[in-house]
Amino acid sequence: MIERLRGYYDRLVLDAPWLTLLLLVAAVVAMGTQATDFRLDASADSLLLEDDEDLRYYRDKVAGYGGQDFLIITYRPNEAAILEDATMARLDALSEDLLALPRVDDVVTILDVPLLNSPPIDFAELGHVNRTLRDADVDRALALQELSTSAFYSDMLMSRDGQTTALIAFLHVDEVADALLKERTQLRDARRAGTLDAEGWERLDEVTARYADHMAAASEQRTKDIAAVRAILDNYRSDARIFLGGISMIASDMIDFIDSDLHVFGASVFVFLIVMLAVIFRRLRWIILPLAACSGAVVMMMGMLAFARWPVTVISSNFVSLLLIITMSMIIHLVVRFRELQALEPDSCPRDLVGRTVHFMFIPILYAALTTIVAFVSLLVSGIRPVIDFGHMMTAGIAMAFAVIFLLFPAVVTLLPKTHGKERDFTRGVTLAFARLAERHRRVILLLAAILAVAAAVGANRLDVENRFIDYFEPETEIHQGMLEIDRHLGGTTTLDIILEAAPDWQPIEEDDFGDEDDFYAELGGDEEEIDSYWFNPLRLGELREFHNWLEAQPEVGKVLSLDTVVRMAESVNDGEPLDDLKISLLREGLTHLDEGMQDVLVNPYLSEDGNTLRVQLRVIDSDPQLRRAELLARVETFLREEMGYGEGRFRLSGLLVLYNNMLQSLFASQIQTIGFVFLAILGMFLVLFRSLRLALIAILPNMLPALLVLGAMGWLGVPLDLMTITIAAISVGIAVDNTIHYIVRFRREYPQDRDYRATMHRCHGSIGRAMYYTSLTIVVGFSILMLSNFTPTFYFGLFTSLAMLAALIASLVLLPAMLLTLRPLGR
Repeated sequence: MIERLRGYYDRLVLDAPWLTLLLLVAAVVAMGTQATDFRLDASADSLLLEDDEDLRYYRDKVAGYGGQDFLIITYRPNEAAILEDATMARLDALSEDLLALPRVDDVVTILDVPLLNSPPIDFAELGHVNRTLRDADVDRALALQELSTSAFYSDMLMSRDGQTTALIAFLHVDEVADALLKERTQLRDARRAGTLDAEGWERLDEVTARYADHMAAASEQRTKDIAAVRAILDNYRSDARIFLGGISMIASDMIDFIDSDLHVFGASVFVFLIVMLAVIFRRLRWIILPLAACSGAVVMMMGMLAFARWPVTVISSNFVSLLLIITMSMIIHLVVRFRELQALEPDSCPRDLVGRTVHFMFIPILYAALTTIVAFVSLLVSGIRPVIDFGHMMTAGIAMAFAVIFLLFPAVVTLLPKTHGKERDFTRGVTLAFARLAERHRRVILLLAAILAVAAAVGANRLDVENRFIDYFEPETEIHQGMLEIDRHLGGTTTLDIILEAAPDWQPIEEDDFGDEDDFYAELGGDEEEIDSYWFNPLRLGELREFHNWLEAQPEVGKVLSLDTVVRMAESVNDGEPLDDLKISLLREGLTHLDEGMQDVLVNPYLSEDGNTLRVQLRVIDSDPQLRRAELLARVETFLREEMGYGEGRFRLSGLLVLYNNMLQSLFASQIQTIGFVFLAILGMFLVLFRSLRLALIAILPNMLPALLVLGAMGWLGVPLDLMTITIAAISVGIAVDNTIHYIVRFRREYPQDRDYRATMHRCHGSIGRAMYYTSLTIVVGFSILMLSNFTPTFYFGLFTSLAMLAALIASLVLLPAMLLTLRPLGR
């Protein structure tokens, strides 16, 4: 069977090289035409867990309280005070400029909000307040005090020091996206429940495609909108310190990071490969041919991603660099083997040498590609959508690269004229030095490896998943600076929503069930069964006040907003005194008379229409070095359960903090699952390839050490796991194991010549060891280029993957031969 397949391959590729090249070029061109639709995605969905129940709850329940996207602009005048005429005129002009943008629905500033204490109003005027900073009778000194101390406005629209204000620009609601997302979620739920019929499957595919297309167009429009906002802000930066924030802005800027990484690092790696090939082989053909193979693989992969509507996220933004490096490592082995045969048999025809080269290297390169694929397949168990997509992308890309090199290399080399002259080799001395080291000091090497493994295991046990989103970006980036400004002066960034439900056995009683109206108001503070709203009464508002105060006392918490915020504003015009039953009723009635816009700001986000469900929203100081999300969430749940006495179903924590924490907490399990999957799968492949459990175990151990060293180094250095660093260990093992496969396959082929372990080791180091040295050096330096990124996870990915590959090279050329010499798995 194998011989028959080999015969088909020889006739197709070696005997018809021009036809092979024509078909391959046609395929590359065809896929390249699709690459123009290549997509990038940096939406919040690309950073969330797959099938997260908290995400479903957030979309179904919490978003109903008002989820309109917005941008926040912080404005800190350079010289003038906030409430001086000149500053207010600039704020007004900036607001009008923003409102002129077609996708900005509304802009809220300190100029537009009602003022209750500047000067103070009577309690009876609540609900009918129209005074703002635009009115001539406003006392600006009192207004500044009110804005900087108000339960609602401070840390929201005005910093407590009165020097920084915020403009909130509400963006147009994308109703098409909301409708498509809702339908897609319902269809996916039906699929998960096993109730989706054939028509439903077809509809799911259609909706998924439409949603992807719509979000791609929306992303492009969002980038244009953010650019338009920035252009407006640039006109005002001479007078003030201005920063732009908001989820849409972060998503837009992260698209720029992805695009930069794709182009800059892809180009940088490509240039580096040219230099490496020139240094290693010093012949034009061995520079152009590998580069052509790399380029073909990347173009075809980009075309496939575009055709499949498969967007590239922050996690997969380095796939071009990775694919270039992996493709180059595979083809270098072919080039080195061909040159070995050519040096031994300079008069042989190229067709014969090429055939022997591809036949000799097919199995080790195939298994090397498969083990690398296994590393990326392991990412599919992570449960994190962008990590899963990254695994799919690289699996398809490596398979495509394998096909390209075994079609392109033999077809081109068969057509090239013979070369003459001795090939210069400057690496043989280096690899043979490693061989002598392994031969003379193998016991010391084994002992040192054991000590390093123990130290690395201790370090790996110190790994943490808690990290600050703000630290993903360099301090000079606007994302970092804007988040820091909001954290320091405007109450925090990441939101946590806490939904409080009425007691399950509570039933409202209509007002008509009471007698005299005075008796009705008198009854409001009593038995909960005599209240027509579970929360809007003195008893429950008192509970809410207790919880609100406790939240504000937590060190990680910034601004807290709830129905209690409205009550506190009312108390500010009640001489600071608590509201009695009658005034609570008057407040509730007054809130119904507010215009729709103010209700959407003060009431609707925090109280359900029936008055029986509350939403408490707080913002966390993401830049706090002591922030421990999981501990904060556990603390909130414990307080509600033990101090407030709320049982199961009475409360639910949601919001971006919960979703992000879920993703972070899943990283530990994902790390264990991916590493376990990789080692078990590779061990199984070694058993098939080597047909020896002893040899398979010897092969796997040197590859465990680099992964353990990387995790240990991260633990000792305090580098937390994140969406990118979680992939390092599995990817490093998958790529590093290629060296082990090539070395042991060559060792087994060379050993029967004289059955001398030492001589075989020296021959292997002088032949396949050179290719291992070339490929590993290429990978190490290639990954190190990623350290130039402004995106911190990419920096760590480049750093630790480079270190892992360097450790893997040393393990393959020193530890592995030391184990072979000591354990002698091939017999005496």
